[in-house]
Amino acid sequence: MAEPRPSIDYMAKDYESFRQLMLDRLSATLPAWQERHAPDLGIAIVEALAYVADYLSYYQDAAATEAYLGTARQRVSVRRHARLLDYVLHEGCNARAWIHCRVGKNIPLDLAKVMFVALDDRMSKEFSLSAEKDLSALPDASYEIFQPVICDPINLYPGLNEMDVAGELVKGGTSTNIELESLAAGVLKKGAVLVLRGTKTVAGSQSAVRNQAPMHLCHAVALTEDPVITQEPAAKAGNLVARITWHIDDAIPEYMLQLGGMQALGNIVLADHGQGHEDPGSPASDNGLVARDGRAGPLRQKGLTHCAPLPREKRSAASVITQDPRQAVPAIKLKTEEGEWKVRADLLESLPTDQHFCVEVDDKGRASIRFGDGAGVGERPSDGTTFAATYRLGNGQAGNVPADTITRILVRDGCTHADIDKIVVTNPVAATGGIEPESAATARLLAPGDMRVHQHRAISADDYAEFARSVAGVSNATATIAREGARRIVSVAIDPEHWKVPVRSSTPEEAIRWEALKHRVLQRLEPVRRINHEVIVVAPTYVELVVKLTVAVMPSYVASDVAKLVKQKLVGGGSLPEKSFFDDDNLTFGQSVHWSQVASWIHSVPGVASVQQIIFERADAPYLGDVQVATIEIGPHEIAVLSDPDVVDASDTGDS
Repeated sequence: MAEPRPSIDYMAKDYESFRQLMLDRLSATLPAWQERHAPDLGIAIVEALAYVADYLSYYQDAAATEAYLGTARQRVSVRRHARLLDYVLHEGCNARAWIHCRVGKNIPLDLAKVMFVALDDRMSKEFSLSAEKDLSALPDASYEIFQPVICDPINLYPGLNEMDVAGELVKGGTSTNIELESLAAGVLKKGAVLVLRGTKTVAGSQSAVRNQAPMHLCHAVALTEDPVITQEPAAKAGNLVARITWHIDDAIPEYMLQLGGMQALGNIVLADHGQGHEDPGSPASDNGLVARDGRAGPLRQKGLTHCAPLPREKRSAASVITQDPRQAVPAIKLKTEEGEWKVRADLLESLPTDQHFCVEVDDKGRASIRFGDGAGVGERPSDGTTFAATYRLGNGQAGNVPADTITRILVRDGCTHADIDKIVVTNPVAATGGIEPESAATARLLAPGDMRVHQHRAISADDYAEFARSVAGVSNATATIAREGARRIVSVAIDPEHWKVPVRSSTPEEAIRWEALKHRVLQRLEPVRRINHEVIVVAPTYVELVVKLTVAVMPSYVASDVAKLVKQKLVGGGSLPEKSFFDDDNLTFGQSVHWSQVASWIHSVPGVASVQQIIFERADAPYLGDVQVATIEIGPHEIAVLSDPDVVDASDTGDS
């Protein structure tokens, strides 16, 4: 006879319930054992097992909880789930500021050796600072460190300290005149940043205004051309008047028009918030990061800096100072004896041999390092590998310091710099861009619906075409997806804006322009393509048309002149102000050509009495004889073109 199955309470999930469950079972299997005192060996074993079962039950519940975005509680889990939905839970970013350096003589400045410090007025008066080591005497909360974003050596010139604006500023304007010292005329170049500063008039009595510090408002601009010396007379003897032009994104805002005493400040340096820190990576050091199971850390210090990379081209002052926190990456470097590992926002695009790592910040602000698995995404270091970590500390709104608070320039530890005490620095504009990390609760709320608002991935052929249309210089695009074994080949045909794709007999300049446009489109599609999709960019299929027609000319009009205007109306090349019917931007993919439209355009030409179709067909189609064609069908990946229409005067054919 089979023994009855024991009755087990599967609702037991904590220490007390597990302990009671085991005691109840022992009462049934060992009825003679009645001992319940804590020192008893049996009770000690039961309680130890209940303790372990309690932990295992918690891990089981935690794993199930963290497995879904809606129930996950840990920040790292929410970050990973949201990333699979193409939503980035950002860790905030640091602030950036424009630093104005005032000098009394020409001074070469190696930006890799200096840093800038924001201090309050009291600390600034009580402490004398000249080197980074002097900061140890100050409380950590009393200052903020800013470091140059670009650490190339520069030259500071007294002639660029303050330059009077000699021209008028208009709303939305991108140029004006400034007065330059003759010695400084050749040092201000394209790409330099100037801060336009004006004084705001303060309302009130004369005594109140006299006792109040002037209020300055500023606006940064990035020059797109070298200054052009004009022939206008300067207000100061020996000065020159130069015309400066800046980026359209830095156009003058309206509030700058109401200011007086306008000046342009030069010797501008871009700096961002964050102090350098280093964890040595020698095996004898306790500070190093040691790899274990594809992870390392956490870092010894909290508050890891995150910053967005600078734009690669067409840098305006606005684009440089503004950051997208979802594009920000940690400011950290890892080195071993073999070389340096590179940080990435995630490892989804890393190859198995790439020495990449990403940083994950937990709910307490501790940053840990995660490496790849060595098989699919990123290389995995051997267990026990020791890394030397160099990173920056300083993130979020703490770096958004007011104007004129970054007033100290210090030499970094281990460096020396001559004439550092002869440089007076300040930030004419308040530091901006510091953003706090996004909360996990916000990501849980927004991530599921973000894909419905912002499409981050191309799935269908229409998606690829839509992303291609967003590239500058593309008028229209179409795409097809073809199967090739396990792969999918996505062929994206693009119609350039204002020009046609050159044929084999094109000039080298046209070929270069076409290759550059293809490269930009591929760059746009690469991050949004599916994993098994291979994208190629092709030219459209241009369909040459054959058009021959007769035109009846009104009296008092010259037939040859009217025929010439009709050709210009169809294919351009003349003095007509409007676009022609077969203009590069008038017809695009899949747009069939109707005779009624062609006839309507021709009738708009002065002197045309009537038009009659003789031949109206595709060049690659069989000749249809005298059949009147109403529509020339164009395929979805084809574009109709017409090179040389044949326009015949009706009087020459005997038609009336």
